[in-house]
Amino acid sequence: MSFKVHIKPGNREMEIHSHESFLEAALNAALPVNYGCSNGNCGKCQAQLISGEIAQLHHSDFVFPVAEKSAGGFLMCCTTAASDCEIETRLASGSNEIEQQDIVVKVRALESLNEDLMLLKVQTPRTRRLRFLAGQSAQLSLGDDSCTLPIASCPCDDRNLQFHVPSDSKRCRTSEVLRKLRPGAMLNLKGPSGDFVLDADSNRPRIMIGTGLGLAPIKSIIEHSLALAPDCLVTLLLMETADRPYPLNNIFRSWRDAFDSFDCQWLSVETDNLFDAITNPLDDILTSIEGDSESDIYVAGPHALIDTVTEVLTHRSIDLMHLRTGLFDELIQLRQV
Repeated sequence: MSFKVHIKPGNREMEIHSHESFLEAALNAALPVNYGCSNGNCGKCQAQLISGEIAQLHHSDFVFPVAEKSAGGFLMCCTTAASDCEIETRLASGSNEIEQQDIVVKVRALESLNEDLMLLKVQTPRTRRLRFLAGQSAQLSLGDDSCTLPIASCPCDDRNLQFHVPSDSKRCRTSEVLRKLRPGAMLNLKGPSGDFVLDADSNRPRIMIGTGLGLAPIKSIIEHSLALAPDCLVTLLLMETADRPYPLNNIFRSWRDAFDSFDCQWLSVETDNLFDAITNPLDDILTSIEGDSESDIYVAGPHALIDTVTEVLTHRSIDLMHLRTGLFDELIQLRQV
């Protein structure tokens, strides 16, 4: 049995099944709710019942003040819906509303994507999941070495995290450290960081442009967008060189097949001809979207890509107010901490 839950403020809605908690349903719906331990101890996932009926799923050691309990206060991690209902809880709207977290994570896998990239998969403890916004980064530390990597996975799965790292040790010492890791190895994670994030409150069409390391946060943002608002139009303009196709093209093709609202275009370009390579495809995308000046545009990659897209938009007299940029030219080098 499932019920509809209306969330205030923000007028968000989600579906909840009788066997899952409000917190689980919110995370599955990619809603940035506040939470901590996920087991009824910290009280960070407090909400207030406005209308409808709820039922206790798990025991909680958190003690509500009498006034809050009388006003309908409950913990989202320990409670489920017993009818259609309306609740009030806080949703993060910006990176400054996500607190820093220190978590020990376990390496689940380290896989080669292509000659340039490796995929690192880590997992948090069940009771210490990473709360982050799509597009943010996290710092991984092993001993005295530390590096900051963009998160390549969706906040809707806050326990299983993915990172893209260069496989060329000449570019970044990160690979030298990671090659020594085996499944089960432990890393220290601190984060999240960065303000290149999805504007989840916007219902404008979304244009994503990325290349290289910038495609990790772009992937996170697209995945979150499709989970949160599957009807919102998303177009990805993917930059790649002829000899280095992006290794996750199959994922983007599967999303294009599964979602009528998602499209992906591939461009094979050289860095010395970015303006000419981007201008016509980007013009076509903007023209195809009604009211193109109201589109949200996300660009992640090196300076050359960001500068070129900005120049194209300026030349087309498009308001840059809805342009979000993330500089991911190279990974932050490992350093002694």
